[in-house]
Parts: sequence; structure tokens; C-alpha cells
Amino acid sequence: MEILDVDGPPFHLIRGGSSSTELKVIRMTDHTALVFVLDCLNYMIRSTCKNSLPTADMNLIHVLLHDFTFVRNLLEDVDDAQHANISALAHQALEELDPFVANVLQKENHAFHLPALKLGYFKKRMMQMQMQKAEQYSFSRINSSHQMSFGMEERIDLVGLEDEVLKLKDQLTGGRQQLEVIALVGMGGIGKTTLAKHLFNDVSITYHFHIRASACVTREYRRRDVLFGLLSSISEDKDKIKSSSDDNILQELLYKHLKGHRYLIVIDDLWSLDAWEDLKPLLPNDGNGSRILVTTRLNDVISCIRPQSTPHVLRFLTQEQSWDLLRQQAFGNREECPSDLSEVGREIAATCGGLPLAIVVVAGLLAKNVKLEFWMEVCVRLDSYVGNSQQIMDILALSYEHLPRHLRCCFLYFRALPEDSDVLVNRLIWLWIAEGFVHPVEEKVIENVAESYLMNLVDRNLIVVHKKNMNGTIRICRMHDMLRQLCSIKAEEMNLYQPSSCYSRDASSSTPMISSHDRCFHSHDFHDISETTSCAPNIRAPFCYVEYEGSKQIRTSYVYKFVRVLNLCSLLLFAFPLEILQLFYLRFLELWVQKLENLPTKISNLWNLESLIITKEEGLGGVTITFSIWKMTKLRHLRISDEVQFGKPRPYDMGYPNVLNELQTLSALKLSHLHKHAEEVLNQTPNLKKLTFYRGPFKKGKFHFPNLSSLMHLESLKFSENSWQPTRTSIPGPHYFPHGLKKLILSGGHMDWKEISNLGKLQSLEVLKLRRNCFYGAEWRTEEGDFARLKFLKLSWMDLKQWNTCDSHFPNLQHLVLERCKYLEEIPISLGAIPTLHLIEVHGCGQSTLDSAKRIQQEQEEMGNDELQVLGHIVHNQFDECQVM
Repeated sequence: MEILDVDGPPFHLIRGGSSSTELKVIRMTDHTALVFVLDCLNYMIRSTCKNSLPTADMNLIHVLLHDFTFVRNLLEDVDDAQHANISALAHQALEELDPFVANVLQKENHAFHLPALKLGYFKKRMMQMQMQKAEQYSFSRINSSHQMSFGMEERIDLVGLEDEVLKLKDQLTGGRQQLEVIALVGMGGIGKTTLAKHLFNDVSITYHFHIRASACVTREYRRRDVLFGLLSSISEDKDKIKSSSDDNILQELLYKHLKGHRYLIVIDDLWSLDAWEDLKPLLPNDGNGSRILVTTRLNDVISCIRPQSTPHVLRFLTQEQSWDLLRQQAFGNREECPSDLSEVGREIAATCGGLPLAIVVVAGLLAKNVKLEFWMEVCVRLDSYVGNSQQIMDILALSYEHLPRHLRCCFLYFRALPEDSDVLVNRLIWLWIAEGFVHPVEEKVIENVAESYLMNLVDRNLIVVHKKNMNGTIRICRMHDMLRQLCSIKAEEMNLYQPSSCYSRDASSSTPMISSHDRCFHSHDFHDISETTSCAPNIRAPFCYVEYEGSKQIRTSYVYKFVRVLNLCSLLLFAFPLEILQLFYLRFLELWVQKLENLPTKISNLWNLESLIITKEEGLGGVTITFSIWKMTKLRHLRISDEVQFGKPRPYDMGYPNVLNELQTLSALKLSHLHKHAEEVLNQTPNLKKLTFYRGPFKKGKFHFPNLSSLMHLESLKFSENSWQPTRTSIPGPHYFPHGLKKLILSGGHMDWKEISNLGKLQSLEVLKLRRNCFYGAEWRTEEGDFARLKFLKLSWMDLKQWNTCDSHFPNLQHLVLERCKYLEEIPISLGAIPTLHLIEVHGCGQSTLDSAKRIQQEQEEMGNDELQVLGHIVHNQFDECQVM
């Protein structure tokens, strides 16, 4: 295997981030090491070079595959000592198997022999443990498969905070018209963020303020992250905001968005005055009743911000309030607490010291097992703790200790993600799978298995649901900062987390600082580190990059050869770094590049890759996918932020497999006037679930919708037409679309409103989003029988004036959103008669549109329907119309 020279072609970094951040590196756990071994063994058996191996070695490969599969299946049941021994065997096997994989990829056939790894003793010992486990009850493992649990999800129980809510709502919406700062102060876990979130989403607050925005500051303050958080709440053009390298531009944008509006800004978890001093000049005081709500643990911070005022200090809950909260969290509203659990439950609640977070987490544990014996044992263990911060951390740790091993890995992985960030669940699941945390289950899609892991953590109140999709699945989740602190402590205790000093510019030192277990590399605002490291055999690729900080500087960092996750989404690279093609074991790769015209031909060297995500800065020329992509049979998710077209095969490519059966996500396939190419690609990706088509700004003429009827598993489809000239494209009949299509997004295209009737006949469609004049004209007239199952409808930036419909045309509509439809005169009054409709949102439309929504609500209230809610604000001036996009 050739190792690229450090002085070779540079890995061009155009822009980095703050020097206060770090690269996140996670060590390989026992289970993921075994997954590595199984991947290699399976690859060796499938490879074209297997016939060149001695028969004895091939037999040994099959024996190792059988034995390691057995070990993996019983790994949950072994003790720590056995874990350490098995891990050592797995790593030994990895080192021995790696040369073969490299030889196969380089088309070399160097002979080598595998060691005989003695797994017999461990197999026998684990079988004994499995039999013992079946005969006895173990408190250290909780069988949760048949227990009903009620996690927090989106329900917010404000036990003990009712009076505070009333006072704060009055303070937010009443009083002086001058800008005011309102502060919530209290220790971690006391309920500050929960209370702020409740107020932020309250219907009366939403109606009162024109603009609402929030950002979490965190202990390691990063100005750019705070600005991006606030602007993301206001502006739709998040990609443009994120790609801006100038914080001054972001500050100006924030000020302009807020100027002239009555706004509510929530600044959560403020640790120092630095963030406040940066934000204060950006918050205009227009004498219109705007408010700033700050949460912090530090009284001295608030005393500096508002020296003459008294903050709202949140207190511990009383014993009765603690019991009310624990009971609600453990049982929800569906059933009462059994009488035999009441006494011990009250004792447990009292032991939590009145801290809401501790009560909620313990309730998540109790909800998994409602037997009296279990509750009493929990009570005994809790009774040894008292109420200071370390003991509260011990209380929170109790839930961690009762996690199965595979869920511990998933929980600890949050340590590798940015602090206090919104975590996209789809991406998190891809990462978990790439790391090998998710155990395959027969006849189940592995993403669904991973989702069940997530729900298990949610049910235990270790992860908080932040946003949901229309189908009820979780879209965004978060982790409370105290639980993240617990996560960090446990990861460091297990030596799973390692700081970024492993990755350095200096390859001359002989000090071995790179662990053989490092296999996860996340760059959250990358910075260079001056520590020394070793250019040991475990190094696969020295990354050279160019950093511009006043002058051009060459930097080098190193990545361990067994890395499974390489996330460089925070580094803007000049081009695709070819060094990456040496990282044969990658499962997840995310890049942010300035220019990209073609994927490298040798991308197929990444034989294990499952997820490839590339954000392209200059998205004008499209990206050609080399035909070798068809060799990557494990690929499940391919997302590139530009037009994608697949290159034509060459004569010597014809031996490649021609189907990617595992591919579920493909974005963004090129839209053109010829649909033949797209249909050929789709015939080779038959199991797609999410598909995006895209057309760039310089394209002219009509595009054609390809026939998608063969994609039997497709659930989500997006067409994005970004051409600067109207295309007047036609929508084909429903027979062109998959029968099971549930979600459809159309952006741009300027089609006639009459064309939409073809979409109305899609019998499985539940979510429809229409953006940027995808349909053009003054009137939309729906037809009887259209949109029979539609639950969510969003119209955004449409020039529609009149909408003529009736309740029978949308019989199952639940949620209607109108955004920036500034010419729409009114919402059809008949929509109020839809029995399932519970929410209408009107944002940035005209006054008449919002008034019509209120009339619908009032009419329904007069008829006894109090379920329908109306949220929204109007466009106040021309600047607002053109800027908030």
C-alpha cells in the first residue's frame, strides 16, 4: 500500500473556524471492532482474489467468520474482563486482515497467512453465562421489550412552574414598550430551558411577536454559531447564511431582520458577558414591546446585564410537586400509578432533591419496569445519594448503568457531536450504523432498528425530542447539558473519547500518540493543533491542507487507517482530497468542497462506504459520478448538493455490477429535457426511499418528469427547478409516480395550476410542499376527490391570488401553512369544516389572509370546536418582503 508523502499535493482548506474548538475522536468499542472484523472476512470471501489464497487460509477465514459471528451475538452477556480479551482478539485480527484488503484493492496477490485466533475458550464461557442468565434475575439488565413507557417526547410538564408562567407571560406581552431583558436563573436541570421553550412556543406569545428567534450560547462561546442559530429561526436561506465567511455580514443581516419588528429573542444557557456584548448592538430598541429572554446558571452575569432588576430564580420542587412530576413522567395521562407503588414512588421522588431533570430521568428508568421489587431496589440505591451536584450526577448515572451495552454506545456518541446542537435524526442514525452500533435484525431494515434504539433512549428521557415529522417520527433531537456532561464523564472513564491532539501538523516525532483504536473523526469548526504525533504504521493518510490566516500556510493532519467515520463538513476544501481514497474502511464520509466536477474514478476503493454526503460551494456546473460507483454495493445514501449525472460506462467497466440494491437516498439527480438517462439510473437503484431532482440556474427550456412507477419503495420525492427562466413544464399522470409516495416537494418550474390535479390523484400522498411558484397563475381551483389522504399542505412564496376549494377536497388535512403568499386574498372559509384540521399557520402574508384564518377559527369556536389553532404574523414593509427568504 502506497502512503502519500507529506510533501505531496496539498489538501486545500479554504476556510476553518474558531481556535476554541476541537476535533472529535472516538475510540473503537468492542462491538464495533467485531463489526470491522466481520466486514473484512465477508469481503475476503466475496472478493475476486479469493481463489489465489491457499485452501488452508480460506478455510480459516470461514472458521473465523463463524466464530466471530457467534461472539458478536453474545457480546451483551459477557463481563468486562471478557470484553477486554475479545476486543484484543478483534484488533489483532484487524491488523492481520488489513494487508489482504489493501492487496485486493491494489489488484496485488502477495501471499500471507492468517494466525489461528483461539476463540474456543470465550465461546464456551459465554455459553455458560447465557445459560446462567436465563435462570436468574439480574438487576443490572432491564427487560424492556414488553413494558409500556411514556417518555417526554414533546410533552412539557411544568409542575411547580404554573405561577412563573403567568408572571412571565404578563412580563413578555405587557408592561413598557421599551426593549426589556427578562432573566431566568437557576442550576442545571432546574427547568430553565424547559420553561423558556414553553413560553417561546405558547400560542399567545407566538401571536404577540412578529419574529421569534432562539440560540444556545454554551460554555464554549462561538459567536458564529449563535448568529447562525438566531438567523436560522428567521431566514429560510440557511445554506447561504452558513456559507458566509464574514461574521460582520451575519450581524448586519440579523439587525436588519429585527429592525422595525416586535421580536422575542431567547438566549439560552448564557455563561459569560462576551456573548451579550456581541449581541447587544444587534438588538434594536424600537419602542414596540420587543423582549429578550435569557437563561443562565450565573447570577453575576445577569447582575451585569440588568443591575437594577430582579431575575426569576427557579427553586427546587417541593416533595409533593416532585411526586406529581415523577408520576406524570412515569405513567403519563394514560393510566394511574398502582397503589402499591405510591409509597415507594414518593420516597424516590423525595430523594431526587427537587431537581426536575433528576426526577424526569429516574422516571424514565422506572417506566421501564413497574414491578414493586424493581422500584424498591431503585429506591435503596438512590437513598445513598444526597443533593449536591456530584450526587445528582450519580442519580443521572443510574439510568446509564441500566442501559444495554448497544444503547450505551449510542448514548456516548453524543460526545462526538457539537455541544447544545440540534441533531438531525436521519444523519445520527447513519452515523450509528456506520460506527457498527446497530445490530442487524433479520427481516428488518437496519435504519428502522436504529430508530428503535433512538426511541428507547427517548423513552428513558436521556434524549429530548425537539421536532417531529408529519408521520410522527423524530426529525431533530437534543441532549440536556447535564446529561451531556454525564456522557463526557462516562466516555472518558472508558477511554472512548480522545481529544484532537492525535491529529497534528508534525510527523517527525517518534512519540506514538495515535491510538490504534481511533476510528471516528469529526471536524466541528476545524483548527490546527501544534501537538506532535507519530507517523506510525497505523497512519493511512497524511492530510495536507492550505490555511489562509493573513498568509498561506501548509498544514498536515493524520487519520488512522481504520477510521469508519470521516466528517469534514466544517472544513471548506478546495477539491475532493484524493488521500481519502486510502481509507478503505470508511462507512460515512461528509465533505464541504469549493469545486467538484467529477467524483474520482477510484472512489470504489471505499468498498465499505454506506453514506456519502458532499456539499458543493460553487454549484453551477454539476457533478459527474464515475461508473465505478456501481462497484460500491454497500452504498445506502448518496447526497450531493448539485446536479448529479452518472457517467457512461467504458468498455473495461462492463464487468461492474449494474445495480445498487442497498441505495435508499439519492440527491440530486439532474433534471433535463431527456428523461431516458434518469430512468436508466433509477432502474439500477430499485429500492430508493428518498429521491431529489435538481436543475441549476443556467438551464433553459422544459424538463421532463421521468417515469418513477418502478420505484416501489419510494416515499419521499423532491423536484427543485432553479432556472432563472420560467419553464412551463407539465406534470404527468399519476401512473408515472410510485403508488406508495407519501411526501412530495416541488420548488420552481412555473407550471399551470391545472396540472396539479394529477398530483391530487396520488392516493398515498400525505405531505405536499409547494415552493417558489412551482405553479403559476392567479387562481387554484381544486377538484372533487383530490388529495384524499393529504395531512400537511404548505404553500411558500407563491403568487396565488384566489384559492377555490371545499372541505371535501382535503378530507384529512391536519396542518396548513401559508408562507410569503403576499397576494393571496383569503383562505377558503370551507376549510374550517374539515374535522381533522387542527392548525393553520400564516407567516409573512397579507393582513386579509391572516384575518380570514382568524374568521375560520372564530366560526369553529362558535360551533363548539376549540381544537383549531391559528398562528402567524403579517408582512409589515417592503424590506421584510424581499429580505426574509
